[in-house]
Amino acid sequence: MSDLRSILIFLLLLPAISLAQTIHVNKEGEINYKGVIGMQGESKNDFYQKAKNILLTYVNPNADSLIEKKEKQEIRTSGEVNISTSYQSIRKFRFQMKLQSNEQGIGYEIDNVQLIAGERGKKPKTIPSPALVKGMEESGTVAKETEKTLNAIDMHIQKLIAVIQSQASK
Repeated sequence: MSDLRSILIFLLLLPAISLAQTIHVNKEGEINYKGVIGMQGESKNDFYQKAKNILLTYVNPNADSLIEKKEKQEIRTSGEVNISTSYQSIRKFRFQMKLQSNEQGIGYEIDNVQLIAGERGKKPKTIPSPALVKGMEESGTVAKETEKTLNAIDMHIQKLIAVIQSQASK
């Protein structure tokens, strides 16, 4: 009977386990996403131009914000995304995104994630990603709010990666 009860509890908790946060963290405890968008049939220069257009369209439309290293076929810019909150609160996160073209397609890296949080009319606080991830070690309300924020950041980054993948394959 206890085996049946264990299985039942597991099945009831399965949705909560499967919806757990998927934030990508490197060895230093920083939020970091890396990957390659596989592409075929075009040259490295075509991939580079496509990467540049993607960054200008979906991350930061300011061409002056682009840092180009043409010899490495690498381009980097910063982006900022608002996280929905109540009216009195302000939450957004900043990040750096690097796209690099190679023979396989376009490699991407999203790092230097920072949370900007505060109340309207007051100076917001900037929280680097290692401090934000460390907030998960707390208990109670702090951990709950941190998890909610990390899930929102992850959702926005995953959406951005999906958009980049769909645009790169066109």
